Amino acid sequence: MVATEKKRAGGRKSTKERLAELEAMLRSGAHEEARKQNEAAFAEARKLVAALQAAGFEWTKGLDPLLAGINELSGDQYKIVASVFLQHLEAGLPPLLANSLLQSLAATNPRSRARPYWAKIVSLFRSAASSEVRDGAAVALAAIAEPADGEVVLSWLRDPRFGESRVFFLRALRRLLPPAERAEVLETLKRDPDLEVECDRVLRGTAPNDG
Repeated sequence: MVATEKKRAGGRKSTKERLAELEAMLRSGAHEEARKQNEAAFAEARKLVAALQAAGFEWTKGLDPLLAGINELSGDQYKIVASVFLQHLEAGLPPLLANSLLQSLAATNPRSRARPYWAKIVSLFRSAASSEVRDGAAVALAAIAEPADGEVVLSWLRDPRFGESRVFFLRALRRLLPPAERAEVLETLKRDPDLEVECDRVLRGTAPNDG
């Protein structure tokens, strides 16, 4: 249940914060693996910026400021960024970097700007080889899901193969289901140990509003 609590409490982490986690791995003794992951993430971040520039998006400040300010992009700029991000995500990226990119895609207002990429993000969610990638895709999908997606979101919530990543869909049920149906679904889902704590919070109204 500790891991579930961590997922429930956590928000989107910046690339720097995730790289700091790798630094913590160094201190814990996993030196070589952390060093390799760190170098790979920085190398891929540089490639992403170069790819954005090649696609006509002039950006020289590095990847992290872009992720933090993605909501300030124009519609055309967002389309370029989203397309480049997804091309690289589909090709494969270090898991922590992939997580940051996926979460950033839905951190836009209006959220409908991310909607054209729903199918690609679904594919990444279903095929994810790591919990970090699956978590990032789940955060993005939960943010941009519409009422018509209610049944597919429920199918993911009921599928234990997706593990604790399913937690991120629970708050989205406020937008996807009418109150009576939502309460019934949550009462059933809370029998799942991966979802129990967050289901209780949503039922009590103490979980942050997903909008």
